[in-house]
Amino acid sequence: MTFSVRRATTDDASGIAGVHVAAWQVAYRGLIPQGHLDQIDLGERTEQWRSLLEGKAATAEIPPPVMFVAEDSAVVVGFACVGRYRDEPCQEALGELWAMYVAPESWGNEVGDALMAATLEELDRLNSSMQLRP
Repeated sequence: MTFSVRRATTDDASGIAGVHVAAWQVAYRGLIPQGHLDQIDLGERTEQWRSLLEGKAATAEIPPPVMFVAEDSAVVVGFACVGRYRDEPCQEALGELWAMYVAPESWGNEVGDALMAATLEELDRLNSSMQLRP
């Protein structure tokens, strides 16, 4: 498997949603009721990810996250989403991995490792650009 990691764009929303749904349906089988997994709406997930990628969910307190995708032959096989820490009490100098999923057929192929490396680099960049509060 040959793959690359890059920042996601709004054009990646459907690929991200496809990975998200497929990973949920396989990873959570037996843990979440099957009826719920079977009813996950790919179109709805696509619009949720598109909205996030367009920055529509951002607030003054929580800027939009940075998203990365892993691609193999121009097909999204994984994604990671990283941003400012969202829970209270919020410390501006903290970052958080918001989500990371890999398509089941790509599990074990180091896609997650590459996405985590990109995420850690982004968290380091975010940390160095934020003001630490005493």
